[in-house]
Amino acid sequence: MGRGAGGGGAGGGRPGRARGRAPGNATRVIGRPGMRPLLGLVAVLALWALGSLLLPARLFPNPWVTIVRMVRLLGDGLALHLGASLLRIAAAVAAAVAIGVPLGMVMGMSRKADAVLGPVAYVLYPVPKIALLPVLMLLLGLGNAAKITLVFIIIVFQLLLAARDGVHEIPRSHFLTVRSLHMSRWQVYRHVVIPATLPRIFTALRLSVGISFSVVFFSESFATRYGIGYFIVDAWAQVVYLDMYAGILALSIAGYLVFQLIDLTQRLACPWLRTAGAQRGPEAARR
Repeated sequence: MGRGAGGGGAGGGRPGRARGRAPGNATRVIGRPGMRPLLGLVAVLALWALGSLLLPARLFPNPWVTIVRMVRLLGDGLALHLGASLLRIAAAVAAAVAIGVPLGMVMGMSRKADAVLGPVAYVLYPVPKIALLPVLMLLLGLGNAAKITLVFIIIVFQLLLAARDGVHEIPRSHFLTVRSLHMSRWQVYRHVVIPATLPRIFTALRLSVGISFSVVFFSESFATRYGIGYFIVDAWAQVVYLDMYAGILALSIAGYLVFQLIDLTQRLACPWLRTAGAQRGPEAARR
């Protein structure tokens, strides 16, 4: 009887083992949201450093040397090249959002508009518009207009179709509810259409920005003197590989900051998504 009681007491004194061990300090630190981007950065730098050990340093310099070189070049013209590219991207994306998103919402709300403009978008969207760069240079010159226009015509259809499909996904019951409240057309857009389509639009915006960086890089390889694409290709042509990698690193950091800005804008514009994420948080933590 004594042993049985003692065994029961010992078993009762270890309730934590039956439920599972609590996460250690290291696990809790790694699980913090602010640590996740840092872990990703450390992983990239580790792979980069490993590659620099396996390949010739002249062809693949280590990350620390590249970072130091990038910092020095920022005050010696690299910041100007990067700023020129970012301005072109910002202008093209702003024009695409200002034109594509409202037009897509109108297509989603109007069957007639969708019947007229939908086939046009379907015909033009798959066309490889990157091949139009020489034509745009002939018509608009060698300056910023041709490059901005090229980025615009590539990404505007993506935003337009995302906005239209976002409207189509709104349940019909939502529109019946606002009709019973006798809302004006603008109020329907403001309180129903825009909030419902914003998450899809932000997703399309992220994809469009990623494409914009690639298109700008390509367009700046021709007939220009300023731009991160020109800087990288020029460094490659002159066999200054360290400067080339410094330019690539600067472009990557700029892209990361742009995506962080988009995420921040979405959190401010769609606060209900944060509430939904907080409600799902406990469920994800239990998995």
